[in-house]
Amino acid sequence: MKTFLLPLAATALLAGCSFSVPDAEPRESSPSVTQAQNKAVVLSGSLKLSGANPSFFISDPNARTAFPEEPAASSLTFIVTAQSGSTEINITTSDSPNGRITVDSGTGTINYSINLSSGSWNLSACAKDSSGNTILATKQNVTANLSESAAISPLVLNYVSSSSSELGKIQLSISAAADSGIHSIAVTGDLSATNNSNSWNWTINNVVPGSYNVNFVFYSSNDCTGDILYRIKEVINVYSNLTTTKFEDSPTGYVSSGNISVTKALVQSAELVTIYVNSSGDDAGTGSYFSPVKTLARGIELVNNSSAPGTTTFEVIVQNDVSLGNDATLNSGRKVSITSENPSSAATVSGGSGHKSLTIAGEAEVSDLNFDGLGGINVYGYGLNTKQ
Repeated sequence: MKTFLLPLAATALLAGCSFSVPDAEPRESSPSVTQAQNKAVVLSGSLKLSGANPSFFISDPNARTAFPEEPAASSLTFIVTAQSGSTEINITTSDSPNGRITVDSGTGTINYSINLSSGSWNLSACAKDSSGNTILATKQNVTANLSESAAISPLVLNYVSSSSSELGKIQLSISAAADSGIHSIAVTGDLSATNNSNSWNWTINNVVPGSYNVNFVFYSSNDCTGDILYRIKEVINVYSNLTTTKFEDSPTGYVSSGNISVTKALVQSAELVTIYVNSSGDDAGTGSYFSPVKTLARGIELVNNSSAPGTTTFEVIVQNDVSLGNDATLNSGRKVSITSENPSSAATVSGGSGHKSLTIAGEAEVSDLNFDGLGGINVYGYGLNTKQ
C-alpha cells in the first residue's frame, strides 16, 4: 500500500502534520516553526510513498480485487496550497519565492518548503498527472495557527474517487488455456459484457469511480452459452483519471502477473467444488449450473459427501430465494463459501415452517445472503465469517 506521509519538519513547536493514504498509519513527527522579527514562518517537510491499496484488501488474504496501477511519484506534480483569508499560496516542483517541492526519483522521497506569514492558514494538497488530471487530493483541509504553538491534525491525501466528472477506465486481461474447453467469457453483476473467444482484453472507458462487484463466467461454447466451466467472483475498483489494469494475487491461483488466466486444472477442480442452489432446482440434481439442487441443506450435503481433498474450499452459489430444507450441518474439516449469485442483490435462505437450523462444524464464509425464520445458526470448529 502506498502511503503519502508529509511530516512537517521546521523549527518551532508545531506538532505533527502529515499526508497519508487513509488506511495507513501516519508517522508522527515533531515539526516546529520559527518566527523571525518580520513574523515570517518557514514550514518544511517531506512526502514519502509506501503503498496504495485499501487496508481491507491488504488485511484479507482471500480478497479478490482489481486495482489501478499506482503512479510513480516522479510522474505526478504535487501541489501544496496554504490559504489565509483572500491570500492563497501554492507551491509545486517549480521554483518560486513562496517555496518549492522537490522529488528524488531514485528514492521516491519528496521534500518541500513553504514561506508563510504568521496567522491562521488553511492547508490542502493534491497531485496531478502529466495531463493536469487530479489523481490525489485532500478530502478535509487542516487549519494551522502559525502565531503560536499548536498541534496540527494529519492532512490526508486520498485517491480521487467521488466525482462523476473525473472518470476512470478499466483495461483487464482475461484468458483461458486452449485445452481448458473454454470458448467464451461473460461479465455479469454490476457490469456486463461478453467476449466470443477464450482470450479477452476487456476495456471500458469513462467509468464512474467506485467499486463494482462482478462475475467472470467461462463457457464451453463460443457464444456464451453451453456449460459453465468456471466462474470467478471479483471486485473491480475504479479511481478518477486512472486505469484499472491488474488483479491482486488470488489464493485459488487464477491470477498470473496481474491477469486472469484459467487453466485446465482449475476447470477440472471447479467441477468438484462449485455447487448451485435454485428454488426451481431438484435435490436429486448434481448441483451443477444446469442441474442445481433445490435446498441449501442438500448443497451442504454435497460438500460433506464430496471426494475432493480436505484442503478444498467449496463454493455454494445461491441463485435466488431458497429454503434451507432440512436441518443442515457442515462437517468438521470442510471449508465452504456460501454466497448469492448476484452480489448486488442478496438472496434469502428461509428456515420454513419447521424453522430448520444450520450448524457449522467446519469453516464457512457467508456473503450477500439473508436468513429468515431459521431455528438457529450453531457454530463450532473453525467458525463462521460473514460479509456483506
